[in-house]
Amino acid sequence: MITDNPKFVKLLIIIVFAIVVPVSIVGINMYDENVINPRIWEGWTCDEMEKFALEDRDDTLNDYQASKFHEDLSECLSR
Repeated sequence: MITDNPKFVKLLIIIVFAIVVPVSIVGINMYDENVINPRIWEGWTCDEMEKFALEDRDDTLNDYQASKFHEDLSECLSR
């Protein structure tokens, strides 16, 4: 049988991990960006972001989203 060869089994395990690990990392990053911490302000203009902040609607964001929002807002306003 093909799995009787220990070198083949080791090579097969290495190949599986070489595929599974990067796919897992990409999947976790996509999940974090799109599900846990979506950036609802992507595609907004500076004026829309400023209006959102001035209306105190940014209080509805979680801490991580709020910090990213304020980073993006300050970067936008500094231009």
